[in-house]
Amino acid sequence: MSDILVRRDDDTIEIADLTSDEEKIVKAFKEHIALMLKDDWYITVKFAAVEEDYGMETEAKPEYRKAIITVDIAQIKDQWEYLNHFIRHELLHIIVWNFFDIAGTLAYKNTSKAMEKLEEQVIYLLEHMPLWDNLYKGDINK
Repeated sequence: MSDILVRRDDDTIEIADLTSDEEKIVKAFKEHIALMLKDDWYITVKFAAVEEDYGMETEAKPEYRKAIITVDIAQIKDQWEYLNHFIRHELLHIIVWNFFDIAGTLAYKNTSKAMEKLEEQVIYLLEHMPLWDNLYKGDINK
């Protein structure tokens, strides 16, 4: 399984020191990472505020197999039913990160907004594949 480091703001915290909400989120991340990423990733789940109203944001360095996913619990708290969706969305950003980084570099012109929209559309299509509903229902092995 991929290594997961947990931070609160900029301080590393031990699993035993997590709040119940943080523990629930870390557990869900571990489950999704096991399904979606190879074992050679180093993931940091950082509990801190995010600027936009997204609830989570990701920064990846695929060349080093590292990613930091920042989780704003205050934004997530009212939307627990979407936790799996949010986590899946952020992990998909990690998977497609290099593609959009390279495409943006090749395009080089003022395409950042277009690239962002394209990336979000690809992520949307991937995260809404019917396989996810089957997986969460436990039907994938039938």
